[in-house]
Amino acid sequence: MVKYAEFARMEGGHAFVPEALFRRADLLISAGKFDEAILQLQDVHDGYPTFHKRPLCAFLVAFIYDEHLKDRELAVRAYERTMALHPDSPEAMQAQQSLALLP
Repeated sequence: MVKYAEFARMEGGHAFVPEALFRRADLLISAGKFDEAILQLQDVHDGYPTFHKRPLCAFLVAFIYDEHLKDRELAVRAYERTMALHPDSPEAMQAQQSLALLP
């Protein structure tokens, strides 16, 4: 986690930075640091408009709220945001399916 953050800080303009930060978010999820992972994913999504994993970042935020934090209200909003911002993506379809399964 630390190395990816250091790389992003030291090499701000490098093309690998959004991927490094995405990988850091994945490690944060694995470590159970869900709030930090959400912030990291949102930063990557909003800060790197050409990053090809933006739809996945948006979906993972919703998934964390849904599965890990058990916050239905925020999960619904995040799933809806994924569908609105990335309507033609596989993640939008996953978000729609996830919404249908919410109690």
